[in-house]
Order: sequence, then structure tokens, then C-alpha cells
Amino acid sequence: MAPKSIAVISLGRKHVWSLFGKELAETLSDKARVSYIGSSNAEHRAGISDSLYISTGQNFFQNLVCSINPINKISILKFFHSQKPDWTIFPVRHPWLPILLPFLKGKKALVVHDVKRHLGEESWLDNWLDHNACLSADLLITLSHYCGSILKEMYPGKKILSLFHPICRYYIGLRGTIPPEPIPSHYILFFGRLITYKGLNILLEAWGELKNLDSELYLVLAGKGEELVKIPERAIMINREISDKELVYLIDKCKFVVAPYLEASQSGVIATSFAREKMVVATKVGGIPEQIENGKTGFLCKPEVGSLYETLITALNLAEREKEQIRNNIRLNQSKFSWENFATKLIEEL
Repeated sequence: MAPKSIAVISLGRKHVWSLFGKELAETLSDKARVSYIGSSNAEHRAGISDSLYISTGQNFFQNLVCSINPINKISILKFFHSQKPDWTIFPVRHPWLPILLPFLKGKKALVVHDVKRHLGEESWLDNWLDHNACLSADLLITLSHYCGSILKEMYPGKKILSLFHPICRYYIGLRGTIPPEPIPSHYILFFGRLITYKGLNILLEAWGELKNLDSELYLVLAGKGEELVKIPERAIMINREISDKELVYLIDKCKFVVAPYLEASQSGVIATSFAREKMVVATKVGGIPEQIENGKTGFLCKPEVGSLYETLITALNLAEREKEQIRNNIRLNQSKFSWENFATKLIEEL
């Protein structure tokens, strides 16, 4: 039986960490009575009438101060208990989870985006926080069957629901703005955090050969993170936080997006690209093959330089009718990866 009342607690501030909770709450509100607790510092706010917004700060230090502020905790618990939800859903991980979970009545569901820390972002504290949150939840929700199978081994007997990474409605209708940096007219786009597991090393090695095939082709790397020691020829690096509107512009104007990951749970980069009906070339790791139909909505390759190089050539050599067919396939797949489909399957399990 579907729950009569759901509370969504989403305390993330930026990008997907605030957007995911907002769109989940809004979609669920068509199927149940929903209340929402979010961060007053968030970029995105949910259109939910029964809402409470709490300051979580703008940086790590401010977040720590806010987390030990008893007024914040009292406000959250007072609002929560006034709503009397059957289920509480935490759409994204947050350092406050271990503080809140023991005091919340009713059943609790946690969306687990990553079952373990990726290369370059390992942290014993994050692992401990994640583990304790998973132990306290009645239902663990994953965004790929790949992650679901790992969680079943980690937490035998725990109820686990394996879904998919939904395509955010926000990006579908957003209008892009031109970044201040000079952007070439013909380029392949890599975007997201510049960190070890994203496979920049194999991408740059493949690019070293690929750039020789087309003198007008560029590679654009957009995102905040590790600074490259040497930027290759005809590669443009935008090493800063990219706004949503700038990102939409970069996706719309590129030939296609490349996601050469060494490992992955699933990919928000792919979901965002599909929101703009843009093809993705990605490595066949983790839950990524669940998002891309090889040859139909993008191309998959091994996380190796040679395989990536050959697959990039395949994508570059597509005829216009083949590109249009892929765009049509992505468009048709948007309902499969929609929030409506996600929320329907979730409600069935609550």
C-alpha cells in the first residue's frame, strides 16, 4: 500500500546535491502528501508548500558550525514530527545524517549514489558516515543494478531497490549562456569534476593521437579539480565551477560528450547530456552500460587508450542521418529515465 505521507530531507547546496532532492519531492507530491526539509543555502528549492529551510552554511567550516547548532536540530525535529510522515527519504548523502536519523520516527529510505568512494576521493570519515546511514535505513535505493548487487553483499538482509539515474527536468528546459572563456566551434566535451577516477589520463593520451586527424577539432575540459601539469595542443581547460547555464551551452554546442571513467557507480554526466539530447561516448565500467545502449544512444568502450581512441573516431565519423537517429533514440529514452517512472517504481516499494 502506498504511503499517505512522505518527508524528503535534502540538505545539499549545489548542483545535483540540491537538484536531485527538489525534483524527487516535486514528483512524489503528485502521488502522496509530501513535506520537504532543505538547505536555505541551496541553489534549487522545491515547489512544496509544507517546507522548512535550514541554514547549512556556504563552506565546510560553516556547515560544521550549523551542524552543532541545537536550534537547527530542534527546528528540524519539530517540523518533522508535526508532519507525521510514514516514510522519510534522504535523496543525497549529507554529514548531518548520523545526527538526524536516530531521532526520526517512521521508516527511512536512503538514496545511495555511490557504494564506495572513488579513486582520488577516499576518506575514512565519509566511509564511516555512509556505513552508519545505511545501517539506520529501512530501504536503500540505488541508481543502478550494479550498485544494488554490491549493496546486497555489503548489507545482507537489507531491503534494496535498484532503479536508475533519472534525467533532470531542470536541464531539459534551461537556456544556455556563453562562458567568458573563448570556446571553439568544433569540439568534444568532457565535463564534471577533474579527479583521478574520471579517466583524464587515458582521454588525454587518446587525444594526443586524435587531434592529428582533424586540425579544426578541439577538446574542452570543463570542471573544477586537479590542475593539469601540461595542457595538450588544442585542448581548452576551464578549471572552475561551471554554472548550469554555461554547462547547457557547452553541451548543446559540442559534437558529443566523452566520459572516459576508470570506475563508476552510474553517471550524472550522462543523465545531464541526455537531458539535452546529446550523444555520449563512455567507458564500459560500473553501471554506465545500464544508461547507454551501445550504438543507439551513444557508444561504449573499454577503459583503455586504444579502445577509447577507436570509439571516438567512430563517433566523429557518423553520417548526419546516424546522428539524428541517435538523437531520436535519446529523446525516446527520456521517458524510460524520467522522474515520473522513478517515483512510480519507488512508491510501489514503500
